[in-house]
Amino acid sequence: MEGAHFVGSGEVAGMLLSVSGFPAWVSDSQAGWVSGDVFEVSAEVLNKLDQEEAHVATSVAGGGYQLVRAKVYRPGSQIPPWVAWAWEWTGNVEKRQIIPSGDWMDAQHPRTAPWLTGVAVACLISLPAGLITGVALHASSDAIVRGLGDMVALASAIGPMAAAVSAYFGDKRREKFPAFRALLFVAGATFSCLALLALIAAGINRFL
Repeated sequence: MEGAHFVGSGEVAGMLLSVSGFPAWVSDSQAGWVSGDVFEVSAEVLNKLDQEEAHVATSVAGGGYQLVRAKVYRPGSQIPPWVAWAWEWTGNVEKRQIIPSGDWMDAQHPRTAPWLTGVAVACLISLPAGLITGVALHASSDAIVRGLGDMVALASAIGPMAAAVSAYFGDKRREKFPAFRALLFVAGATFSCLALLALIAAGINRFL
């Protein structure tokens, strides 16, 4: 892949098989989606890749493939799909392991326990409790208690940011529940912005 230019990630219709430790894509519009990356390569690199695919196919009993033009869709995007060269498995599919997610990384590096995802959930849950406690303490006539309330409110405002950071690194660790973790990241980032704006407004109001 020397000299190849990464274009982006996308999905093609079909299913993903594990054939003697190698990924094999089978085109099928009804089977689901297979994740992959799109690269721009020279004719020389494409030829070398084609030779490598041929070597893999011939080294497997009942193996076979064909180089085809495939539509590669970008998830969640309305942009027209790319049309790229892809190697479709045409060999024997019986007794081959199917990768349900369509992501070869799930076969090579199975997802880990969602520890950081759990931390992100805890950080988000702490936000309303901290804000309610902070507001209640701030209503006190005691200056020390009011100061404590401000500290609790500030700490709870940091929670969403910690949730977003935890969700981000949870994704880097390839933890389970990626879709749920994406929602946690968006929620954490959104509430972080809102909390920051609230703190700025409170600071300006106190200054005035």
